[in-house]
Amino acid sequence: MAIRFAALFVLLSLMSGPAFGQSSTPATKESHKYRTLMTIAGAGGGFAAGVFVGLSAFDDAVNSDRKVWTAAIVGAAAGGVGGFFIGRAIDHKRKTAGLTIPVGPGELQISPNVTRNLRGVQFALRF
Repeated sequence: MAIRFAALFVLLSLMSGPAFGQSSTPATKESHKYRTLMTIAGAGGGFAAGVFVGLSAFDDAVNSDRKVWTAAIVGAAAGGVGGFFIGRAIDHKRKTAGLTIPVGPGELQISPNVTRNLRGVQFALRF
């Protein structure tokens, strides 16, 4: 009886190694790199454009300094919003490379696994 339990233990430990050795891939953080950079760049460009437009439009007007500052602030806000949406589009475009195949009610995703200690080629299949 003890021999059966020992054999069962050895067989289960040999068979369960690959099942427990594979861990699910951790959830990747969504990158906001380009969204942040483009928002800042858009706000700066909008501010500069607002200053130039304000100076050319309100150069000799009454209270021209307020009108120029208002045009610069509105331009910075518009440039920041535009930069945010451009950066968001770039961030969404830079996803992990892979192939998606529609299969019945679901889909099959094939993507390469890239790690530091990778030896050979590995692919992940997700249903």
